Amino acid sequence: DRTVSYDESCLNVTWTGLVNTGDVGEAVSLSGWGDKTFMAFGAFTGAASVLIQGSNNGIDWFGLSNRQGTNMTFTAGGMNTSQDKPIYVRPILTAGAGALVSVAAACHRTDVSGMTR
Repeated sequence: DRTVSYDESCLNVTWTGLVNTGDVGEAVSLSGWGDKTFMAFGAFTGAASVLIQGSNNGIDWFGLSNRQGTNMTFTAGGMNTSQDKPIYVRPILTAGAGALVSVAAACHRTDVSGMTR
């Protein structure tokens, strides 16, 4: 499941229901939102691990890099900001059985100076 809310300064996307290895959140196009901070939360049972992925074509998916330059993987609740800016993003549960993990992304618009919406 996925929900999207918008308050004119921030777009919030939340994926829920990541339970078993291989569960994938629905891909979302966030190309107009430059800065993306991801938060993973819930029950990380069964050695659960969530990887945040990105794609520019919606077919080939790769782990997003955090600002430390490593894959954005969560094995417990936490928050991290992506340094990558792909068109599409999604979470995938790469390990875990019986987990109940959710991921929320806060996306801030990077407006170009002098442009109006």
